[in-house]
Amino acid sequence: MPIFNFSRQMLSNIRRLGQPGDSSRFWIGQIMVIVSTILGVYLAAYAGFERALEFDVLVNKRSAYHLITAMEAELKDNIEINKQLTETVSNEQYDKKYFVRRSPMGHFVWDAMLETDKTFQVPADIITGVRRYYQAINILREELVGRKIPSKYFIKRVKEENKKIEKNVLPLISVEKETLLRRMDQIDIEIG
Repeated sequence: MPIFNFSRQMLSNIRRLGQPGDSSRFWIGQIMVIVSTILGVYLAAYAGFERALEFDVLVNKRSAYHLITAMEAELKDNIEINKQLTETVSNEQYDKKYFVRRSPMGHFVWDAMLETDKTFQVPADIITGVRRYYQAINILREELVGRKIPSKYFIKRVKEENKKIEKNVLPLISVEKETLLRRMDQIDIEIG
């Protein structure tokens, strides 16, 4: 009959909790303090975690904006370098090898993008377009220096590549920059 006595004792303890006396009130109060402390710590940690995630997203958006802006400036500089090179190469009396080597394209931002995890926050269409442009132009420059292609073909192809990048990729960069600016303005984040 020990089980019967145990259950009778449990039943009387439950009744006592239902009609709390002085010691029961103390224990109920302590249990409520513990439960509320645990719940409060959980909610505070959850809110802190959400804020940390939001902050990380904002920092990444700002970094992506700066990266895209720098890439756009470098790309525009390289387009201008190639335009000037085609004008120089069109003049037959100049040494083409000398002017190709004297007019190097900038790759600082592009090379730096290889080392950062922020690169893949830039849309793939932009990265792919820039990569294809640089690849095509580098091949054309090497073939001109190696005298594998004539100047006229070089000029024609560089102009085609410049038009393609200006028509297809530069507008994408502008749209992406505007989108990032709008998102940061909505949440009052400075670009600076």
